[in-house]
Amino acid sequence: MNSEGKVIDSSEAMSVLFNEAFGKVFTSERLGDVPEAKWEYGDEQSIGISEITIDEEATISRLDKLRDDKAAGPDELIPRFLNKIKLELVRPLTMLFHKVMHNEQVPGDLKEANVIPILKSGNRNTATNYRPVSLTSQICKVCEAIVRYQVVEFLENNKLIRNSQHGVRKGSSCLTNLPLFLDKVIPSIDDGHGVDIVFLDLVKGFDKVPHQRLLEKLRNHGIAGKVLGVIENWLKGRRQRLCIRGRWSSWITVWSGVPQGSVLGPLLFWILISDLDEGIRSHMLKFAGDTKVFQELRDVTDCSTLQSDLDNMVTWAEKWQMDVNVQKCKVMHVGKQNDSCSYYMGGMKLTEEEVEKDFEVWISSDMKCSQHCIQAFNKASRVMGMIKRTIRFKEVRIMISIKH
Repeated sequence: MNSEGKVIDSSEAMSVLFNEAFGKVFTSERLGDVPEAKWEYGDEQSIGISEITIDEEATISRLDKLRDDKAAGPDELIPRFLNKIKLELVRPLTMLFHKVMHNEQVPGDLKEANVIPILKSGNRNTATNYRPVSLTSQICKVCEAIVRYQVVEFLENNKLIRNSQHGVRKGSSCLTNLPLFLDKVIPSIDDGHGVDIVFLDLVKGFDKVPHQRLLEKLRNHGIAGKVLGVIENWLKGRRQRLCIRGRWSSWITVWSGVPQGSVLGPLLFWILISDLDEGIRSHMLKFAGDTKVFQELRDVTDCSTLQSDLDNMVTWAEKWQMDVNVQKCKVMHVGKQNDSCSYYMGGMKLTEEEVEKDFEVWISSDMKCSQHCIQAFNKASRVMGMIKRTIRFKEVRIMISIKH
């Protein structure tokens, strides 16, 4: 449906509607007041990482890691095809990547994206309830992967990645984020203390990243020279379009954000929000755009501490033009000895929840797994129901092949 509530059934009109909806969230950056970021790498005279080593070994290594099940970008070069001719491609691609790094210029056709709308939640008829995932050039992703690997290695070696971030570091993921969270919360409950947990949500985080503010953060993390120049050029002049049932929308210019579905995008987003926990006294854990902050409650001042931290995060968001979606931020009161304090962000009271999904795991205020088991059972029942309705011959051989 469009903004007037009219149902749109034309494929071309739907593709245009989606593309316009995704384009409306882009940030018009305030260039006159770009804040100065805290210097993170050594002293201000330190050079940092200014060059990327690109050789045929690095190129062939990244071509080997292309997944055959991934889609092609606007250039229609699928990973399976690139992988089949990788020995013939490795030299010309290495030469191309060298030229990109030397001239600090990314070819325009490598900065184009076909956007796929993925439903997040809510009404399927509302375009704003969808997330835009960008299908970009696989060749560009190979170059991005080489750059990302060496930048992350530089950040790791210089201890520039905070322990609160689990979405960038090698060996850290949602599988380390969640156990660490539970390892901090459950002992507090066992000791008879309450814990207040706030699940944060940034409005269209990846799409609203302001480029000049991002570049300021990159410089202060020691990313300089040609590496910074290539990233800046990669962000500029991007275009995207959308296809519904074979009907394409026109191209629109992308003037903010980092592409969801790219290799560099998540790393750049992390660097922008890296100092979100600066000065925060409560515990904070981050995984890409998913952030939660929690505080053990021993006395009434602990509620004030958490509220003060939330106020600091609102100030940070205003400073760096990353809006907090207060309506989707949730607070959970855990433990019997919990006074259930009210918390506010931007003058709005946060919604209190008894159950919240965190990395596909349902967390409940009683810290029991019953709700998660119920959800898993319901999901399995839906799959079994689909199999029962759609598969006529239920021989053992057929059912086993479906399982695998």
